Amino acid sequence: MTPIKKEQKPLGLIIFGMANLVVFGALPLVAFATLLLNPSSSFQETFSQELARYFPEISLEGPQVTAIFAAQTVIAAVFCISGLGLILKKEWARKITLGFSFFVVVIAFLAALSNRAMITRAIVQIIYPGALILYFTNTKVAQYFRLSGPRSRKKLDN
Repeated sequence: MTPIKKEQKPLGLIIFGMANLVVFGALPLVAFATLLLNPSSSFQETFSQELARYFPEISLEGPQVTAIFAAQTVIAAVFCISGLGLILKKEWARKITLGFSFFVVVIAFLAALSNRAMITRAIVQIIYPGALILYFTNTKVAQYFRLSGPRSRKKLDN
């Protein structure tokens, strides 16, 4: 009887999983949650000034800045969950990653359509989610996740 060889994780999965978990997940989650739970009026004022410098047509007040921090906290949490699930080889994590990536691409595209000045930023914001979409829709990568699902384990056990 030959021992069953455990399939090695693809390198891209490790890279994207860790990037989602740490870079786009845990680090921003801690930063934005801290800002959300302990708002500093001086930081909110500095944030509003910097935003006005780059986007002079936008003027934000305290509650709006808090809403931005809350949205960024949620986005970071999604990345955290996605990254952990990807590393653990969960099909649901691949689907969440794809869905969220498509959502980001659509939002960036719509932002570029509504404001021509946003085109360069939109292109930059589409690069990472676009890479995720290309990687996780790859047939071999999708099959790697499907083979780890509960149905395929039952087939292997029988």
